[in-house]
Amino acid sequence: MQEQSNKQFYISDWHYGHANVIAFDNRPFKSLLEMDEALVDRWNAVVSPGDTVYVLGDMFWCKAQDAIPILHSLKGTMTGAMTTNSYGSLLKSQSISK
Repeated sequence: MQEQSNKQFYISDWHYGHANVIAFDNRPFKSLLEMDEALVDRWNAVVSPGDTVYVLGDMFWCKAQDAIPILHSLKGTMTGAMTTNSYGSLLKSQSISK
């Protein structure tokens, strides 16, 4: 039987869906699609279902309807203080917990 993880992570400025952040932050991606896929893959490689991720702001730079499926694809439980382009109310309304 595998033990449940209870780690806590803190993250900010993920900027999913923000094409300009690749140049602004010198991120090592050639396209928005490449960056967005890497963000999700890297998150799920580190975070386990029993972990808590505190999102401190600027998680998404896309429409709310595009963010919802991404939120549901991420492991762990998300909570935190959100800024306007992070859809804090969306996190609450979606009850993102696995």
